Formats: sequence, C-alpha cells, structure tokens
Amino acid sequence: MAGKSTQRFSFIHRLWSRQTETPSEQTLSGQTLSEQTPSGQTLSGALADGFQFLDVGSLRDSDLQLVLVDASVPRNVREACPQYVFAMRRACDNAKMGSISLRIGDTHFLTHFAGHIGYGVDSGFRGSRLAARSVRLLLPLARRHAIAPLWITCNPDNWASRRSCELAGAQLVETVDLPANCEMYRLGERQKCRYKIEL
Repeated sequence: MAGKSTQRFSFIHRLWSRQTETPSEQTLSGQTLSEQTPSGQTLSGALADGFQFLDVGSLRDSDLQLVLVDASVPRNVREACPQYVFAMRRACDNAKMGSISLRIGDTHFLTHFAGHIGYGVDSGFRGSRLAARSVRLLLPLARRHAIAPLWITCNPDNWASRRSCELAGAQLVETVDLPANCEMYRLGERQKCRYKIEL
C-alpha cells in the first residue's frame, strides 16, 4: 500500500518495514541469505512453514539501486506475512532516497487493502519516478514467488501514488471500502484503490 503521498511512508509500510540503517544492508548477490547474514539477525533463508526467502541478486536501474535491508515476518503485526524490505539507494554515493517492500502472500487483507508492494520516497528525491522504477525492479522477484497477479493499493486522493502505479504498468481495478475493524480505518482512512499488474 502507498499512503497519503508517494513521499511519505504509508501506515502499513511503516509498521511492516523495519528501516534499519545498519551495516546489515546488502544486495545478497550470488549467495544465500544464511551465508551472508551473521547469526542472530532477522535475515533468514527459510521459515518454519517451509517458505523460502530467495537470493534477490542485483536490483539496479541506472542511478537507482535497491539494497536489501530485511527479509522476515514482522512480529506482533496483524495479518503479517513474509516480506522483503529494500532501501532505495543512489548508486553514485549510496544516498538513501526511500524504501520499498515486497510482501509474499495471497490473503484477502493483503490483496485488497495492504497490497503486495508498499513504498515511500524521501523528500528531496521527488520527480525521478523512483517508486515506479523500484516497483518494476521487484517484478522478477515477485514472479519467482509465483505472485500472480501483483496488487498495489493506495488512497483514492493520493494522486502521486496513483500515477506511480500507472507508470509501473499497473491498471486500476476498483476502489474498495476499508472494514471498520481495520487499523487503517481507525487511523482515518476509508478506501483503497486496487491496482493490478499481471505477471
């Protein structure tokens, strides 16, 4: 889900994504998660139910590089699912430009309200289509996890995020009402636009 502006993290993105500004950021190219990650950190190659996090390889588009920050299932979060969290980094100087997450699953909450992808672009880096470019970089990883179709949600009045969805190749399917028992509803949100990318 993309929240009230493309430049500001959505509630779900903030809640599910741990923005760890630590040396644990890595591209995980050519090695498994368990090989590159010190013991005790959240990056894990497999979960108890058999889910397998994959080697993400190199994710780069010109000056934009996605750097893996976390791969885990958030704790103490309702409807949590396995997710990858990436920092958007400027390749020339490693400046952090934003964040994007890919969530794996097909629950009703995920496909209708939260979305498979959530992103936020930091102020000062607007206008370079970073959100749309980052979404496109994650599509091959989504395919490897057999996500089909991929859903992105955003608020109806978030025109910047809606434009990012379109630039990424997503099509608007519908606008749905949030259930009253949803945390997003309690925070004042009422509807989500559902955008679909066929993979």
